[in-house]
Amino acid sequence: MMLKNSLGEILIGLGYITEKQLDEALEKQETIIQDAVPFNSYRLVSFVADSMRAKDGGGIPLLGQLLKNMDLIDNDQLDEALGQQIESLKEYHALDSDKLCSVMEICHLIGSTLNLSEVLVLIMNHVNRLTNSMGSTLMLVDQLTDELVFSIPTGPKARTLREFRIPKGIAGWVAQNHKPLIVNDAQNDPRFYRGVDNAVGFETKTLLCVPLKARRKLIGVLEVVNKQDGSGFTEKDALLLSIFGSEAALAIENARVYGKLKQQLIENKRIERELSESEKFRALGQMSAGVAHDFNNILGAILGYTDIAVHSLDDPSRIKESLEQVLKACKRAKELVSHILAFSRHSQQERLPVQLEHIVQEAAKLLRASIPSTIDIWIHIEPDSGAILADPTQIHQVLMNLCTNAYHAMEDGRGILNISVAPVEVDEPMLEPTTNLTPGPYVKLSVIDNGCGMDDTVLKQVFEP
Repeated sequence: MMLKNSLGEILIGLGYITEKQLDEALEKQETIIQDAVPFNSYRLVSFVADSMRAKDGGGIPLLGQLLKNMDLIDNDQLDEALGQQIESLKEYHALDSDKLCSVMEICHLIGSTLNLSEVLVLIMNHVNRLTNSMGSTLMLVDQLTDELVFSIPTGPKARTLREFRIPKGIAGWVAQNHKPLIVNDAQNDPRFYRGVDNAVGFETKTLLCVPLKARRKLIGVLEVVNKQDGSGFTEKDALLLSIFGSEAALAIENARVYGKLKQQLIENKRIERELSESEKFRALGQMSAGVAHDFNNILGAILGYTDIAVHSLDDPSRIKESLEQVLKACKRAKELVSHILAFSRHSQQERLPVQLEHIVQEAAKLLRASIPSTIDIWIHIEPDSGAILADPTQIHQVLMNLCTNAYHAMEDGRGILNISVAPVEVDEPMLEPTTNLTPGPYVKLSVIDNGCGMDDTVLKQVFEP
């Protein structure tokens, strides 16, 4: 509403404080609020209670009290400004019920939608109807040229005026002085800019302009021209236009902040994706190092037994024994490669009936080749566990990740890794509120270790490679 922060504007108008001093006071008030009540813990009850305690010198000070504490105004000056504010409220209350309902409708729309075009078009329609004007224009300041741009014109020449630019004129005076202005004889006013009338073949007779401010910064001007009945604009028209101008500025600021937050959210998600990919590549690099270590062990066995065979040409039995060990090592390498390919395969999810016990047995072979022999792997599969409908590659990946995290949790390289598969009947009392399970038969896959457990960081990465 137009009355927001009006105490500060009144004090500036009375010459008691400057724009810079008001900005400093508002920034100080915002800092006090943030220090007293952190944004992430705002509670309406606490916020109001702190504000009410301000009159006793504690909590969050009101603007008037803060200006007094900063020695910028005294009690008499504050009382005078408050008196003017009360008078402005009386003018607001003097509006007839039809106009007040229109104001309430605009306020409701501002709070219920971020559709900027919808809000601004409705505001402009109300502006014309309630001021009984033939046309109106919402002009925005071009920050690069300081020109006023006809952003949302209405009336018979609206299409011609769209994107029209004016460098000065009565609207320019309002933008420069940040004050409403009524001109009921525009043609004889030296500030009047005739370029608009000349461009569209229109004669401006009466004119009313108010500044548009968002966060106390001028963003444009709202203008109405020529009353339908030929009369001049009044102070009540100026009050109504100021209200609509304030709501238009609020709608524009809301849309701007929403757009900025939306863009920031998109950027944050992009960064999160990049970080996630980076973490996955890092994890894959670690896994690759482990696989390379396993292959080195296998190659070491192959080279060692081959060397023995070469130096035992006169002992056929020893050659045979060595070549049998080489063959076993080669088979282990082949199995390791096949399991790595199954583990790293990227394909669309295909849910098939699978037996968990087969996946567990395959995963155990890969695990046995990649974790220290000082860690025992115990496998328990209950009979009649049944099949599940799942993507076997994804189940394999989940199992490998859980087991790898379990191995890392056993810091001294010793312990027991227990993998079990068992049927379970889920009933209503067992269901968690956050799950989408339904009562019925399931198969439970458990991975248990006697390590140190997982901290929050590891828990977030539990399903990464």
